[in-house]
Amino acid sequence: MANQSVDQMLRRAAAHARKGDVENARQAYRAVLDVFPANVRARQGLDSLGNPAANQEAGRKPAKGEVDQLVAQFHRGELVAVAEQGADLVTQFPDSFALWNLLGATNARLMRPEAAVEAFRNAVRINPRYAEAHNNLATVLQQQGRLDEALIAARRALQLRPGYAQAASQTLCLQLLMCDWKDDARLERQVRLLGAQSDALPPFAVHTMIDDPAVQQQVARNYAARRLMQSGSELAPAGTRAPGRLRVGYFSSDVYDHATLYLMAGLFREQDRSRFEVFLYSYGHIRSGEWRARVAADVEHFHDVADFSDEQIAALARSHALDIAIDLKGYTRMTRSEIFRNRLAPLHVNYLGFPGTMGSDRMDYLIGDPVIITQEARPYYDENIICLPHTYFPADNRREIAADNSSRANHGLPENGFVFCCFNANHKISPREFSIWMRCLAASEGSVLWLLESNRWSRANLCSEAAARGIDPARLVFAPSVPPAQHLARHRHADLFIDTFNYNAHTTASDALWTGLPLVTRVGRQMSARVSASLLTGLGMAEMITNSDAEYEALVMALAADPPRLAEAKAKLARNRLTFPTFDTSLYTRSFEAGLEHAQALHLSGRAPRDIRV
Repeated sequence: MANQSVDQMLRRAAAHARKGDVENARQAYRAVLDVFPANVRARQGLDSLGNPAANQEAGRKPAKGEVDQLVAQFHRGELVAVAEQGADLVTQFPDSFALWNLLGATNARLMRPEAAVEAFRNAVRINPRYAEAHNNLATVLQQQGRLDEALIAARRALQLRPGYAQAASQTLCLQLLMCDWKDDARLERQVRLLGAQSDALPPFAVHTMIDDPAVQQQVARNYAARRLMQSGSELAPAGTRAPGRLRVGYFSSDVYDHATLYLMAGLFREQDRSRFEVFLYSYGHIRSGEWRARVAADVEHFHDVADFSDEQIAALARSHALDIAIDLKGYTRMTRSEIFRNRLAPLHVNYLGFPGTMGSDRMDYLIGDPVIITQEARPYYDENIICLPHTYFPADNRREIAADNSSRANHGLPENGFVFCCFNANHKISPREFSIWMRCLAASEGSVLWLLESNRWSRANLCSEAAARGIDPARLVFAPSVPPAQHLARHRHADLFIDTFNYNAHTTASDALWTGLPLVTRVGRQMSARVSASLLTGLGMAEMITNSDAEYEALVMALAADPPRLAEAKAKLARNRLTFPTFDTSLYTRSFEAGLEHAQALHLSGRAPRDIRV
């Protein structure tokens, strides 16, 4: 049955029954029930073989065991089976709001948002006071970009169940996505309270709210207690394997035209095949894209495991006898880091996707560098640190910048005014830096602020916030999403990239610097607030790193008011871009490989993982 879906097994059983082959039909139905005892179609089919009327169950409520079985399968990641059986069961019991809620959660995980929304709406139609379904509806609506509807659903969940941590955190996240800063101090108090007391607050969102590595660690530990510290299976004792290349497996849902692949493509291409055997496991449901095809060709073993359960992914990884398993997602959107509850390899590594500790003993190492994790902040990272000598952030020095004949006017920019630029997602922006940006606009006549348009609500709210600070909203210019090479090309129309604070530019900083656009950052305390500083340090441009809000504002204003000084910064960046470590893909790969080999050597010697400085 491992290679057949439940639906295929049921169709085969029905075909046997139609032919009058009762014995084979009975065996096929029993094969399904051996694995999925709650499957209604199999039970009814088996009953009908002996009594055609036996499947009439009108008025019966689904047994708790049937629902519990599906919930257990859901948490094991057996999503396709849950979707099939859940749809079957809910047909029999259409008034079961709990079943509709489970079916909605399953469809959401399977990237079937419309089906998920329909299921959750059915759940709250049947039981309007079902807070969990309202909150789940909010999650899927958010993923679809329907933020206003999502906020209504999240607030309804919180109204129905005051103190509902998941709904409170959902509401906070939606307000951030929409740049709704009303009562910002109250939001931070709620975050700190939730972070200390609840496992509901998503760690990724907290990085944009607060720059405090101690808070981030507590939030991650709480979250891990629910997501990663449930009982998982351990590796069987290692069998003998002939000495050979280090087997490294990467796990992600972002194996398509996504920022992760833009950054990682060079590393995959440059890894030394004589020393490393590379496996890439893609569990995302987007299965197309130029970058996916490119990276799939650069790794030796590419596995699409989107339809696998957690246990099936673990079994596959174990069959490959990996030495190191690397989680490229952490607690970010569409993660399945729960697979790391199981021991996929002797060593687990947290890398790149999530800029912080995962707060779990399931992770042995975190890739960092001397700038990204300071000695002062070291106690707030639960993993052992593989400290790379330069920046921890990978880059592909073959990234194409499109030919661009456009003018500033084509992008809605003034031909002569100064263009401040920040292409970070809008939710990273807080009132602190935004107020500074507005003062910079006020001090630089004819200047504009060029932003990415994340959504129409954030645009409207940012324009309102500009007006409240005395700045004409027309001086905020919003850029649409365009293909990567075109996005890189349009940077030439900007004068200076100005960074966000709690959650810096990460890929966007790499983009700007790769195109030759100088960047000013304000270094913070936590990992997410130090990435731009790491990149700039690796380029020999520490003078663009500031240590306070006042210092940041002063440097931004000075560069905008002094064209020769800005031209000097651009010239230095142009000189250093291809000669310093930040964009030296080969140097980066050798350092990364050395870190993994050192960790493997410690493991083989029988010593426990510990901090490693490459």
